[in-house]
Amino acid sequence: MRLRLGTLPLAVGTATSAGATLALLLGAYIPSWGVTGGAALGLATLALGLRVVPGHRELLVTTLALGGFVLGFLVATIPATLVGLDDFVASKLPELRALAGEATRDVRSRLFARWSAAGVGVLLAGVAVLIDRRRATR
Repeated sequence: MRLRLGTLPLAVGTATSAGATLALLLGAYIPSWGVTGGAALGLATLALGLRVVPGHRELLVTTLALGGFVLGFLVATIPATLVGLDDFVASKLPELRALAGEATRDVRSRLFARWSAAGVGVLLAGVAVLIDRRRATR
């Protein structure tokens, strides 16, 4: 069975652009575990759905769109946050500017863990989509 593209490129492109736009609008943003964990959990749920119901077109488009949104957000927010992190931490701790360097290292380590969680969700969704497409071509 061959996948007809239809609106798939439009949906994925729009979602990826929306994720990147949101990240740029937020600027230096420190996401909570709820945001990154929610994205990863949502993508894992959709990936599981593709495993349970193979070849479901709407589920495939939704998985790719959400994966594109999260990927676009990560690609835009990571550089924006890393560049502005020192100023962001110093603005939150104006009376403790001497501790800003140590606080920045602590925030940076927490951010990498959170971004990694969201990235694992994107990776899991991508693998699920590839497996679903491979199964559909047999």
